[in-house]
Amino acid sequence: MFEIKKGKTQTVPVRMMNVGGDGQASINYTDVTASLLLSNNTIVNLAISASAWYEASGSIFGGMGVYTLQLHSGSVSTTGSFVYAVSAGPNVPAVKYLGALKCVEVETADTFNIVVGISGTVDRLRKVSEGRWKMDAATKKMTLYTLDDPTVPFIVFGLTGSDGAPSTDSPFERRPVG
Repeated sequence: MFEIKKGKTQTVPVRMMNVGGDGQASINYTDVTASLLLSNNTIVNLAISASAWYEASGSIFGGMGVYTLQLHSGSVSTTGSFVYAVSAGPNVPAVKYLGALKCVEVETADTFNIVVGISGTVDRLRKVSEGRWKMDAATKKMTLYTLDDPTVPFIVFGLTGSDGAPSTDSPFERRPVG
């Protein structure tokens, strides 16, 4: 179920398919009608403009009938779960799409992406704390190698003394290098 915030303009996914289940490409916004079925069984017809209808055509989705529909803030003014329907008109073979959305008062966190981000940070910290450090007196750099791959540098730092000059004898500061 797709989640949108009450009173905010949102974009929802639409996949237009013909009766055989094949994606229907090149549907113009003038051939599209859309409506919302509210939780009280009221149907709200949505106005669709050129800027509200977009076909994903320049990527791997090209020709597959993948679109987005922009729902304007006035369309969804109450919270709850809704069904939205999109259908193509007389200039296109019969195609329809049903989608579900949940209108919420406050946006909830994207838990999956938060967990992935935290997991990546924890993994990086683990690599830094467990890895092998090596200072090169000739280049005045310190290189970190991870336990996962002890032959490939993970992070390289330039080392400087308290005077700002490159140093491995009495390093005062380290800065990541390229």
